[in-house]
Amino acid sequence: MNRLYLKDRFIRYSLIAIGVIVVLSLFGGFLLDWHGFLENVLASIAFSGITIIVGLFFVDRLIEHRQEQQWARVRLLTYRGLAAHLCDMASMTMVAFPYGDQRPAGRILEGRNEPREATVAGFERLTDVLRNLTDSTSRTKSLSDMAVEFYEMVRWDLGQIQTVLTPRLLESATSQKLIDALMEFDHAHRALYSAILGHKLVITQSAYHYIPDLIAAAGHLYREMRPHWERAEQDLTKDNGLADGRDMRLNSEAEGLGVLTTSRKDKPRRSRTSSHRH
Repeated sequence: MNRLYLKDRFIRYSLIAIGVIVVLSLFGGFLLDWHGFLENVLASIAFSGITIIVGLFFVDRLIEHRQEQQWARVRLLTYRGLAAHLCDMASMTMVAFPYGDQRPAGRILEGRNEPREATVAGFERLTDVLRNLTDSTSRTKSLSDMAVEFYEMVRWDLGQIQTVLTPRLLESATSQKLIDALMEFDHAHRALYSAILGHKLVITQSAYHYIPDLIAAAGHLYREMRPHWERAEQDLTKDNGLADGRDMRLNSEAEGLGVLTTSRKDKPRRSRTSSHRH
């Protein structure tokens, strides 16, 4: 207790002493040469202002630009991973459920590795197909039983989206619409999981009702993500083009230096004997 009190007193008196020294220095400098002293004070103020302006408008922007470049590649890889998991998850419905039209799943798979407008339509069409499906065409399994099997097939994809990709997108600079779509998909995932638990315990036959909602939420998420994904792919292509241009310029300069060195090496030298003769 006494040690803390002594430390606070020392800091307080030190600040007072520094303030007194500053005031005396200003007063003494003004009395000795007020003209030169005033010029130095104004120059110091101007220099401090310029330093603050440079720090705020240039250094901070440079740091933000570098951080944005670092996050840009992370976001691109996140978009690719999210699209792959969404499309793989949705395409597994044609394995788990007995619907005849498999063209929507094919359109969805086309957008697995690159952003496609047709994939958005595929999600919408698949949602309608699943909503209209009312018969499992099986004597031993209901649609909710098939929903349980479907969930086991896509558990890893849903886990990756929930625990890895969603937090990564939320940490980066993301639009509000994309965040809302992520939350909507997470809600649909949790609702399906709760319904599956209820079906396993009580056989409620209500688990399948949440499958079309999950596919609809996945389609909404893909639709909101697609423009960001396209922009990220274009930025990467642009950066790679600039890098390739720099590499080609460096290679051409190196080849030019190599040719110049070779020409110097191959240049015939006059012998000392011939020079003496002439």
